[in-house]
Amino acid sequence: MIYIFFTVTIVPSKDIWGPIDRAQRVGRYMRCIGESLNFLKGTEDSIKRVIIINDRNITESELDKFKEPQYHCDVLYSNNNPTNIFHKGQGELDAVNYALNYYNVKDEDMVIKQTGRYLPCDPCPYWFYHEVMGKVNDFDMFGKFCDTATEEESNDVCILGFFALRAKYLKKFQYKYAAVHGFSCAREDVAEVEFALYINKYLNPDRIYRAPFLYVEIVPANDPDRTCYM
Repeated sequence: MIYIFFTVTIVPSKDIWGPIDRAQRVGRYMRCIGESLNFLKGTEDSIKRVIIINDRNITESELDKFKEPQYHCDVLYSNNNPTNIFHKGQGELDAVNYALNYYNVKDEDMVIKQTGRYLPCDPCPYWFYHEVMGKVNDFDMFGKFCDTATEEESNDVCILGFFALRAKYLKKFQYKYAAVHGFSCAREDVAEVEFALYINKYLNPDRIYRAPFLYVEIVPANDPDRTCYM
């Protein structure tokens, strides 16, 4: 079984993880998730779609639109957006773990994790989904290893916004450090460095699919005027 978890935070727990304008954030989520679901049409029997909203104390939102039957998608409210964390990756991981438990995801299932603000784009917006579907038995992890600050290839940094990982490895991953390899929480990608460290240490390198590209448009949450493509 393949799952895709779209992670969403409507109101960031810290201002630096903005933008904090609700309309702007929700508009981006609606566009990116809506278009992603369009690209996934025809895969309903292969990929279970779930939007995870981790804001505290809410049980409904504009994203409930995607509960409509034509989208073949669940909307799950995990109610776990903590403030006492090093970086927002920890909040996302808590939400993903909530969904893993909620759906009783099996160890051998594959989970695609896509930040709801990431938009698959031309020339091949469905490429990553199809790679995972076609090679799910050959690899345990699919991801782009790249320094998001410089956009240069690096085995020490893995993009957290769009990857796929065998559930048994996802269940065991935990953030433990405030700094890794000289990266600190002053740089948001410390989470991506720690994730890459885990992947490179515990997975068979022959089972890691190092994607040359993702065909995705990225608008960093803490730099909403910047757009980059991976």
